[in-house]
Amino acid sequence: MWKSSLLLESWHWRRWWISMGTVAPLGASEVVASCSYDKTVRLWDAGGSRQHQLSSLAGHAAPVVQMAVGRGGMVATGDRGGSVIVWEVSQGGPAWRLKNIHKGHITAIAILHDVPGHGAPPLILTGGQDGTVRAWDPRQKNHVAKNTLHSNDKGRGAVGAIIGGSGAFGGLVITCGADKTLKLLDPRSGFCDTAAIALSDFPYSLSAVGNLALCGCGDGSLVVVDVERGEVLYGLGANRAAVRTLECSADTLLCSGDDGRAIVYRFGA
Repeated sequence: MWKSSLLLESWHWRRWWISMGTVAPLGASEVVASCSYDKTVRLWDAGGSRQHQLSSLAGHAAPVVQMAVGRGGMVATGDRGGSVIVWEVSQGGPAWRLKNIHKGHITAIAILHDVPGHGAPPLILTGGQDGTVRAWDPRQKNHVAKNTLHSNDKGRGAVGAIIGGSGAFGGLVITCGADKTLKLLDPRSGFCDTAAIALSDFPYSLSAVGNLALCGCGDGSLVVVDVERGEVLYGLGANRAAVRTLECSADTLLCSGDDGRAIVYRFGA
């Protein structure tokens, strides 16, 4: 666990809202990556007895609001200006800058490894307020695919979340967005959507366990989807308001939301 002195130091040092934080696997080191409205990405040593900041990565021209961590020290971050930077944190700087790739904010990022149809190199998926999902090859620095999934006929919307690449559901990618749909994409066919599932309200959280996708909505419902079959299995009343957070293990699901409560479910045999 982090010492309280380090948490206070991190907030005092930034003096801005911290957008996201996640564990970044860098060899044997215990490193936490954070991004912030101060336009920086920071790496923190979370191991040992003297936790401290390792580095501060600068390069964004707008507040950093999205972040994903991949293998081998790869981090991708997105900002409110529609730009993304891919970092090789072991090198201490940006490896690839993707400027103005979405209209409006970057709203979702995922780093996928061993993607079906694309070999071993990773792919980076980005989503924005334009409702579009784009795929990028950071090794070749190529734009791989584009699919507008979560927008209306006026081009307005947003991609809420992107997850995928799991062998448990055949390598399909899952997205959800402001159009109140959850969609399944097949990387082998240019990330075309293979199924669209209507949700009862705006999706605020998305997770997966085994071959199931779990989506928390603004009306407090939790929708459970069988990814392989592309259909809803059941729904749960997980909150009295928006379901903001979903955390899964092999047999347990933790949900929390705007009513201030947390609820734990156990997956049956």
